[in-house]
Amino acid sequence: MSITTWTRLEPDTQTGRPALDLDEGVAARLADPLWLLGRQWQMGELGGEDAASPVGVRIEATSHPIDALETGAGAVPFAAEAVAAEPEVEHDGGAPDRRLRAAGGASFVERLVEAGLRRYRPATLRAYALGPGLVDGDALLADLDARKLRRKLQVLPADRRVFDAAAGAWALWYRPRARRGANPAWVPDRLEHRFSLGASVAEGRVTLTAPEHMGDRLDWDAFSASAPVPGPPAAGRKTSVEVMPALLQVPGMPALGFWEIEDPHFDPGRIDAGPADTARLLLVEAVLAFATDWFLLPLRLPVASLSRIDSLLVTDTFGVTTRIRAAEEVRPHPGWHLWRVSELPYLFLPPPTTGFLAAEPVEQVAFIRDEAANLAWALRVTPESVAIPQPQPSGEGDLVYVPLEPPPDDRVPMPLFETEAGRMLVRGRLEGQGDGPVSELLPLDLRLRDEELPDEGLLLERRYELGRSPDGALHLWVSRVKRSGARRPASGLRVDRIVPIVRAPAG
Repeated sequence: MSITTWTRLEPDTQTGRPALDLDEGVAARLADPLWLLGRQWQMGELGGEDAASPVGVRIEATSHPIDALETGAGAVPFAAEAVAAEPEVEHDGGAPDRRLRAAGGASFVERLVEAGLRRYRPATLRAYALGPGLVDGDALLADLDARKLRRKLQVLPADRRVFDAAAGAWALWYRPRARRGANPAWVPDRLEHRFSLGASVAEGRVTLTAPEHMGDRLDWDAFSASAPVPGPPAAGRKTSVEVMPALLQVPGMPALGFWEIEDPHFDPGRIDAGPADTARLLLVEAVLAFATDWFLLPLRLPVASLSRIDSLLVTDTFGVTTRIRAAEEVRPHPGWHLWRVSELPYLFLPPPTTGFLAAEPVEQVAFIRDEAANLAWALRVTPESVAIPQPQPSGEGDLVYVPLEPPPDDRVPMPLFETEAGRMLVRGRLEGQGDGPVSELLPLDLRLRDEELPDEGLLLERRYELGRSPDGALHLWVSRVKRSGARRPASGLRVDRIVPIVRAPAG
């Protein structure tokens, strides 16, 4: 048995005359227009102004480039198009590990083969062996700088020119990766980077200091500025553009057109704001009532620079051109410095981000507080500690009671001490515990300021990063990154145990 049904969807009208009903709907008549006019008058909407809409804007700005980078070992010239700020500031500073040394040696051998000097490959493997089939890049670089490389490899006079070119190109690639010595920007007792940038502006010389850079993205809010030091004024780079203003569009703002459908995902009536949420209430009012009074003006400025708008001329629909003055000229306020660095009257665009690939951490250490013991712990998370195999009991002998086993050697206690420099968490060692791990992040002289360790803990890691500067050059470096928050692992302690005595086998 089959049942077939049909359903039709078609518009219906009230009067039966579609043309008349459509005209009525488009007209949008009001039942009480006087009431609506009264409400508009009550809310102040009838206070009209002889104003117009902007149709054209001319912007003139001046930009002063960042020209110096200071990391604690003296200022060096800085150019945003050729110098990568992150490798200079965040590099680990320690000697390269075995993996990087082997990679440097392999790259040297590859360059010899590409240059047609394959005959020197066996001599390189013998003279600079790091392991079976591995070449030590550090030893190669040291002998190259000491002018001993050609003699050790017995390079023929006919091959010296090609060999020197290949070795020189390899050294330019490997030398930044094999940097040694402590990074002067690293502050070990705070686990942060500290550096500064310099620029010459119209008022003199300006220094921008980043006192607490924790790694990762370098942005403008990490800097503070001091008052300009009087000096020769810098002309700067002039920028002049003529643009059309675009109306500010905010998700959820009221529709501008009569028949425009508003965003159904935004309900202003469901905004949760209390009487004390002044900032949220002001934002909601600005979006709902004054969003149509704000316009966007595109202005392209150079990165790694300090910029200031010199002139802003707006032409409206009446053909009148008006000069817009700066906010501090119209209504100065000491607490209003939106997107400014300290009191500096410039917009700061930081150096461009170089790193775009970050590897898994080579080493990761968690710092957590232990309020019960009144100390802190440094716990090495990566690499994981390898358990040392314990000798198995032979089945003979007595039992012994162990009230408390010492914690694993990958957990370093850090008791609190009062020093001349302040309250410090200093690396220690528990009775019966080994010396613990010693690495770039956990040196024997590890000291951490007490105020730098929050209750939620810290996570410090070393990792490889790969990036490209604006000139197209690739940069590889090992960076140190600090983050707030560390998961508290299990203590690993065992108490009240009875274990058999292990006896050494006879003979």
